[in-house]
Amino acid sequence: MAGTKPVVTGGGNSNDGLTIRPLFGVVLASARELVLWMLEAGHTPQHLTVEQTGADTLAAAVQQEIQLLQRHNQKALASALQQRAGLPSSTTRDAIGLQEYAQGAILRARLQRLNQDRGVQESARSGTTEEVLKTVAGLLNSMQVNTAVHLLCSHAEVCPYSPRIEQALAETAEAEEHWLAAREHWHHVLQSQPPASIAVHAQGRLKALDASEPLKQQRVVMEFDHLLFEECFLTHIGPEPLPFARPTEAAKAFWEHDVEAEALLSPEINPLIWADFRKDSSLQQAARYVLVQKLFHGRCLLEAIANDGGVPTAAMALRCAASFNSSFYLKQRERWQTVSAETALTHYLNKGWKRGLDPSPEFSTNEALGKEPLLRQFGINPLYASLCNNSDAGQQRLLKQTVQRFGSGAVVSLSEHQELGNAHLTRFTESAYFNPKFTWFNASPTGDHSSLQLHWVIPDFSPGGGGHMTIFRMVKHLERQGHRVTIWVLNPVRSRHAADLRDDVLKHYQPIQAKVLPLDTSFFFSSGDAVIATSWQTVEAVTQAQGFKERFYFIQDYEPFFYARGSEAVQAEATYKQGLACICASPWLDHIMRERYGAWSRPFWLAFDHRIYNCTAEQLRERWQRQHEDDQAFHLAVYARRFTERRCVELAFAGLERLCRTNRNIVVHLFGDPRPPEHLGCPAIHHGVINAAQLAKLYQFCDLGISLSATNYSLIPQEMMASGLPVVDLAVESTEAIYPEGVIALAPPSAEGLANTIQLLLDSPETLQKQAEAGLEWVSQFSWEKAGIAVEQALIRRISEVDGACTCEGIAFQQPLTVQPKQPQYKASVVIPTHNAGTILAPVLSAIQQQQTPWEFQCVLIDSNSTDGTLEQLQAFAAIQPNVTIQQIAKWEFQHGHTRNRGVADSDAEFVAFLTQDAIPADEHWLDNLVSALESQPAAAGAFGRHIAHDGASPMIQNELECHFAGLDKFPKALSLNSKQELICADDQAWRQVLHFYSDNNSCLRKSIWQEMPLPCVPFGEDQLWAEAIIRRGYAKVYAKDAVVKHSHHYSPAETYERSAIEAEFFRTCFGHTLHRSRLAMDAAISNDCKAASAIAMRNKTNNTVNELDHSYQSIIAKHLGWKNANK
Repeated sequence: MAGTKPVVTGGGNSNDGLTIRPLFGVVLASARELVLWMLEAGHTPQHLTVEQTGADTLAAAVQQEIQLLQRHNQKALASALQQRAGLPSSTTRDAIGLQEYAQGAILRARLQRLNQDRGVQESARSGTTEEVLKTVAGLLNSMQVNTAVHLLCSHAEVCPYSPRIEQALAETAEAEEHWLAAREHWHHVLQSQPPASIAVHAQGRLKALDASEPLKQQRVVMEFDHLLFEECFLTHIGPEPLPFARPTEAAKAFWEHDVEAEALLSPEINPLIWADFRKDSSLQQAARYVLVQKLFHGRCLLEAIANDGGVPTAAMALRCAASFNSSFYLKQRERWQTVSAETALTHYLNKGWKRGLDPSPEFSTNEALGKEPLLRQFGINPLYASLCNNSDAGQQRLLKQTVQRFGSGAVVSLSEHQELGNAHLTRFTESAYFNPKFTWFNASPTGDHSSLQLHWVIPDFSPGGGGHMTIFRMVKHLERQGHRVTIWVLNPVRSRHAADLRDDVLKHYQPIQAKVLPLDTSFFFSSGDAVIATSWQTVEAVTQAQGFKERFYFIQDYEPFFYARGSEAVQAEATYKQGLACICASPWLDHIMRERYGAWSRPFWLAFDHRIYNCTAEQLRERWQRQHEDDQAFHLAVYARRFTERRCVELAFAGLERLCRTNRNIVVHLFGDPRPPEHLGCPAIHHGVINAAQLAKLYQFCDLGISLSATNYSLIPQEMMASGLPVVDLAVESTEAIYPEGVIALAPPSAEGLANTIQLLLDSPETLQKQAEAGLEWVSQFSWEKAGIAVEQALIRRISEVDGACTCEGIAFQQPLTVQPKQPQYKASVVIPTHNAGTILAPVLSAIQQQQTPWEFQCVLIDSNSTDGTLEQLQAFAAIQPNVTIQQIAKWEFQHGHTRNRGVADSDAEFVAFLTQDAIPADEHWLDNLVSALESQPAAAGAFGRHIAHDGASPMIQNELECHFAGLDKFPKALSLNSKQELICADDQAWRQVLHFYSDNNSCLRKSIWQEMPLPCVPFGEDQLWAEAIIRRGYAKVYAKDAVVKHSHHYSPAETYERSAIEAEFFRTCFGHTLHRSRLAMDAAISNDCKAASAIAMRNKTNNTVNELDHSYQSIIAKHLGWKNANK
């Protein structure tokens, strides 16, 4: 296990700390004799004294005296003293300095760095070996390894070689888990012919190290030390080159403690966290630790630290103290049994964060854990991790200092930016994936308006929406007239809906045939005759849609009036200036669009359901007779939907309260709001939200209807009038423009004005009767059938005005036929786009020739101006293979989606299969298996097959493909919206990725469904976008496991990085997926994949295993880096 010191099983010193034993066991001359001799030689001893008697003490003093003489360049006298004292010649060398020790060059480089960072250790240079070794032993016991190394190297640099110093260096290397260096030091000790006690100890340590797993692991991982620098080399941008040409050169310099190399180290190695975890240690120790943990245990640095006991609480406390508010923390719990202000920080670091407690008002524990869930999994305190990783920490400190200087204010906590409106859609339309030049246009032929292709964009809906009901009524009418409708829902809350949004429309609104889809990026690949916005929020998406003859705005109200004059009001008003053709739900709205905004506009009248809301003459007479009776109470039906502000419910309540002060003979019936009013100063009955039949019954029971609107008129007054109920509304611009005189009572917009208007009507039954009759006559002219006709005529008139005048820059267009399509000539067609395919194309074409099918098939080959003989290969193939057509296009015309659409359009087959120029069918049954799998599922639109690696691919590549497609075996053969509906309703992103996985390297589609839904015209990922589109439209996709192709790549790390970045950008832009949301998530994924690669290499050992494994490690890092950096 990493971090465990190898155990000596026989002889030598104890492993509990470092014990330095005397080096010399020989008999020396007496101290007095040596002192006198030195004085006679003209040298006053500094370490020898006549009182020294013990052999060990005397030997140490003589050795120190010799070292002193050598430092003062008195080598002859030093040698004479050695001989006079009787010391063995092997214990002293004339040479001085670190070069005499194992790892000498590295130690010298390390000493230079330490001297720069900490200053020269003069005490170690001038002190005795005994003093230095004693100090070092104490430092190692307290895990101050770097300081111990500094002292040892400083002393060794100016002194002759000493086995005791080498022993100390070996023990120090073990203390920092540098097992390879430790082994070198122990080996060097033995070579220096040390005393027997040291030799025995060194031999024991070597034996223990050679048998230890940590040494074996370290020896392996050092083969891959350059992985620590791959990130910097892969992601480097800018004019200045890096100081090293390759990661291997940076790694070599790093172990020599080069400053420039250390700056290129992987950011995964956080110096702050490492320093807190291992106290006084080096980045080199951290690097070795990370390599072993990553390649052998599959752990990133933070997970490994947590697994090894975690950062000490004391170290975290020092880091977090300035960001912790103890008084705030203690207020979060009413009762604390053992926690005080002094222990609050410790409690939070160890326990409080796990309970969701916050350390200060500026930091939310749960929010931090939500952004980085791996912190909880690894058991790492989020505040500590944030402070160690937060690039904005300096800015936050500046803000706090500014608050202190200014004397007031509070620092706003950082949170994720909330995008305004539909910014995510704008980001997509501004990306490379949205190019109108490649639009595949699907619309009615010019001049033919009998079956228009219409797309409606609506806001999210729930039961009971009047505006949505009107939209769905219009859709139903248009479908009856033969038009084809698709409905897109902007930002639906998935948890409120069925897996198929259309089910909710059928349940709560109208029986329509249209597909009802969440508005996502596939909307921008749609095309047709018209796209229709239905609220100000939907206009932005509609204006960005490029594949339509005209854009419309279905306006049911003047939406700027919905808000106070602010952001939403001005945005709503701006949508009327976008140049959309308007279809307005009243003459008043039509007038505003024409006169105020200069828009093309046509009106239609709202209506009601004649089957539900009606009134006979007999019913009217009965009501008037009842109203003439003495002491008869008057019943008022009041629309009281308080959360719709434009209905002015508060004003209605105020008027009713004033009315009831003088008129006690009134009963108020409230409807339209599920909540009863909290404060109402008049007697009332709360009916809540009731259905249409109950509403009609209520209208026929009451004597007067009150439905107020400050904007466009609503459906309710018409329904009331149709039920024979006289109505009161507000006298505002819209109502005065809409209602003819006498059909409705318009009250001044005040409580007094409303009360007086109602009272005048109640005082005059004759007036009530006349108004009811006039209202009934006026509304009788309206119907939803007439409204639908008006909307259809407006659409056709405007489209006919622009038909033929609209042009599109697209290369090709698909015009749907109005006649019944002919029977296809072939069962299947194989489409292959090519460009400079090279030698890989020959086995692909050969495999197609060998296909065995019970029916004839066609091949459509599309070449993009190849210059390497690819076209000649295709022509040779066409000469021997029947039913082959070859298209040639310019290179700039190629696009993955658009070019494949060309191939499908030119195919005369029921099913169209796709291959790429490097995907080789694995057997002669590939095409039959692929088509049969799709044909066996009538509800399926497409199928995709399995991939295996090319012959000769590395075991790592083989395993990656095997694992990926083996994962698909867990799911049903055919997947659709009916598969795991609960995950769809929960908007589970992992399941969404399963649903839209698809690969056009090996796939097949039904041409009949393609005619409805062509492939999205994108430069990348058309297959997965199309898969999501068919799933959301209610079709299924099929996994054809037995339709196998050989298809794999051996990319360089740089190529892998680039492709992964493209892939991640595609998923983020087109699907909203973020493959790595954080650095920690990426590091954990890399470590996990590296461990898996190590395991595969162990199972498949070859002569080239090390090189293959190295490439695999580099590719893993490149892949995940590409995914992560695409988010920047």
